[in-house]
Amino acid sequence: MKIIGLCLLLLSSTIQASSFQEYCSNAMGTVKIARGHIANEISVTERIPKDWAFVDQKIVLPDAFVGVLESQQLEGKKETVCEGKWGVFYWKNVFYRKVRVVQPDGSLFSSNVVGVSTDKSFVETAVICEEHGNSETMCEDAEASVTSDLRNASRFRD
Repeated sequence: MKIIGLCLLLLSSTIQASSFQEYCSNAMGTVKIARGHIANEISVTERIPKDWAFVDQKIVLPDAFVGVLESQQLEGKKETVCEGKWGVFYWKNVFYRKVRVVQPDGSLFSSNVVGVSTDKSFVETAVICEEHGNSETMCEDAEASVTSDLRNASRFRD
């Protein structure tokens, strides 16, 4: 029993908890992208004519491909909070991106999808993305400390 307890203690000290999540949306909210540990979803909006008006319907694209045509970081922050030898590293980034959403099998979108290309093969739009993450980390200084600076690297593939 002592050996099992010792093994669990050693194992628990090497496990690192972390979290990552990013949400992106265009200004009208008709294209949304979520990726990370909490949600993973790509959706577009189909605007369906009904009577004398239109009804918006969210279309989830489970395997769609999102290509990044342009990307610019607007904000970046990272911070490490230490307490003793252990701490937590946090980051937050905000990006502008021009993206193109394509069906994985090359099939066409409905002509009623908001922002669809004239040949119906893709949806292109500008989105703002906010990315958050954290991770357990070891601290060099045994004293409590807080450090902050800008993070330059993007986790989104261009």
